[in-house]
Amino acid sequence: MHESLQKPFIHDLVYLYDHLNGLCEQLSTAAEEKGKRSRVAQWRDNLENAIHLLVEILHRFDVKEIEPRERVDAVKFCQWLSTRERRKYRLPTEAEWEYAAKGNDGRKFPWGNYDGRGDLANFADRNTVFAWSDRDIDDGYPESSPVGAFPLGASPFGIEDMAGNVWEWCLDYYELYRPGPKVNSRGPTGGTKRVHRGGSWKSRFSSLRTTVRSSNVPGFSCNDLGFRVVCECD
Repeated sequence: MHESLQKPFIHDLVYLYDHLNGLCEQLSTAAEEKGKRSRVAQWRDNLENAIHLLVEILHRFDVKEIEPRERVDAVKFCQWLSTRERRKYRLPTEAEWEYAAKGNDGRKFPWGNYDGRGDLANFADRNTVFAWSDRDIDDGYPESSPVGAFPLGASPFGIEDMAGNVWEWCLDYYELYRPGPKVNSRGPTGGTKRVHRGGSWKSRFSSLRTTVRSSNVPGFSCNDLGFRVVCECD
């Protein structure tokens, strides 16, 4: 794109981003009133995906006017909690997350190797409306579930909700695996996308495996993406 056109083009995209976010908030409020399976809720989900694509375009232009809301909010929360508790809190590294989810016995899921049940995690079951929804299983929730709703799905360390419900941000940037340390390895120190792990209520059951990875730009915000925190030992 010619330089003379690029600046007004970016300005219009930022304006559209702000407008779509405001509209998404209104749709979220309406969806709560109409119900989680209403047409309004579907519009909200489609709009969230459109905002995600727009954020990716803006990042290609190295736009600084948009705040990477979701992950920045997670980091800010960790900073606030660290100040309040006078201890070090942060997001887990990808290696820390995976170890907490499966331990060291090679299991496929946090709870073990068996699947096809609705009492282990919140995923895309018969209560959801996706093409890949499993119509034979009912986990009891059409969207996100309360923390601790699936105690049978806990990891070897007793940590709950490591699979399903919402994806969880990690500290690392995303890249394809390459040779490196096998203990407490770290991802790259820079990049355009951050890792999130665990699957969500929108995921197939197979995507709840402890080794499944996903990633997104830090500004991506969605109703199936969240975080958990790590407290560093003294």
